[in-house]
Amino acid sequence: MYFKIILITGGNTGLGLEIARALCRSSKSYKTLLAGRSLERATAAIEKLASVQLNGSTTVEPIQLDVEDDESINAAFKFVEEQFGRLDILVVNNADEEREESGWSAYRSAEIGMDMMMREWARVLKEDTVKVCAVSPGLLATGLGGDQELLRQMGVMDPQIGVELVTSVIEGERDADMGLVINKAGVQPW
Repeated sequence: MYFKIILITGGNTGLGLEIARALCRSSKSYKTLLAGRSLERATAAIEKLASVQLNGSTTVEPIQLDVEDDESINAAFKFVEEQFGRLDILVVNNADEEREESGWSAYRSAEIGMDMMMREWARVLKEDTVKVCAVSPGLLATGLGGDQELLRQMGVMDPQIGVELVTSVIEGERDADMGLVINKAGVQPW
């Protein structure tokens, strides 16, 4: 049986964990590698998914991956290459730590840089049939960033919005939007 192999960075909490939960419920078959900075955290997150009814062919397994550590990245790459020989989908998900007001300018500049890098990768890899896009769900109440009730009062959105956007990309529903930034309104204008 063919199944897509998906690696979710930051999969042990927040949006990453909720994406893994949604994939467990999907009617499609996935081998989901749930990455955490430590194998223990990733394993504990998978235990949280134990109550989710898998579709029979979907599996989830932990992998240690700290995206800020080159040795960790190389070890994860080697593991995926040796175990599966391929990676079909990489969900680059990161926790957005709280920042001082003065840090927003740098954050916004970095976001624009990431979007431009995504566009370039989409252009370069198009002939290799590699699909590249960015998903920008907005500020979500994922358990990161403080008092969840206060955040909701401030307009922070339900994490399910982000989950639906990412899973729509994973399941091929947004293929026409490759090379673009996808948000809840559709495609983010430049």
